[in-house]
Amino acid sequence: MKYLLITMFFLLSFLSSYAQEFEFMKLSEAYDYALSSGEFDTYDFTGASAMGTGGDQTTLNIDNGTATIWTLSGKPKDGSTTMRLSLTIYKVASQFSNLRQEIPGDFSGFPVVNEDFADSDALAIQIKNSQEFQTFYNSNKDSLAFITFSLGFGFGDINQMVWSASLIKVNQSDKLACYWDYKTLALILCSSVSGVEDMEFMNFDVFPNPASDIISFELPYSGNANYFIYNNLGNIVSSSSMNMDNIANINISNLNNGAYNLVILAGKNVFSKQIIKIN
Repeated sequence: MKYLLITMFFLLSFLSSYAQEFEFMKLSEAYDYALSSGEFDTYDFTGASAMGTGGDQTTLNIDNGTATIWTLSGKPKDGSTTMRLSLTIYKVASQFSNLRQEIPGDFSGFPVVNEDFADSDALAIQIKNSQEFQTFYNSNKDSLAFITFSLGFGFGDINQMVWSASLIKVNQSDKLACYWDYKTLALILCSSVSGVEDMEFMNFDVFPNPASDIISFELPYSGNANYFIYNNLGNIVSSSSMNMDNIANINISNLNNGAYNLVILAGKNVFSKQIIKIN
């Protein structure tokens, strides 16, 4: 996250003087360019983020999912773990250009989504259908700094791939963060956050799983929390508040057999886990 923020603000300052020349493009355009340019010949695709240029209030067009700038991330195909590619792509006068940066660190565990990622216009439809997102946007659009839009791993678990979209106000004291399953585009959660702290999106263990009636789990959290159980269509089929003391139980006996997403909102933390109900 630290490297992402550094890169974002570096690009904003470096490219802002050319903002009037930039053209909107979909993620698929940026990705196709990266492949054709050969920049990803030795890398696997692991994520993408969208942003605009300085002074643009809506840096992502939520009507059709286009963005001014896309930054694609990749890890070396040869298995080396010390460098990761950050390839920022933009388009001027229908000509693509890119900025390339190598980021040090251990990226061996990052998931690869080369052949399986949802395009930005598909997610834009989901964003427009999210009442929480639209309400926050309409209430705060005059003070928004920018909208971010990304496909990547959960901040607490690199095996949890999610699409996320965030609206960030000028003073960054408030924002709305929404998360979607990156394969099905089902909305997982939208939540307003006050303060500059980032939400944590983390996986956790549930037992037993599969289960027929009671599931149990342990979280590093004590206090009031809310849980939501989503079906594969993104609909909430069960939800409630609870008082967490590290360990909690949920009764799922009333659910139909099948796979569900369990999401727990605990303070500024978002815990997510797929659960399976069986008789």
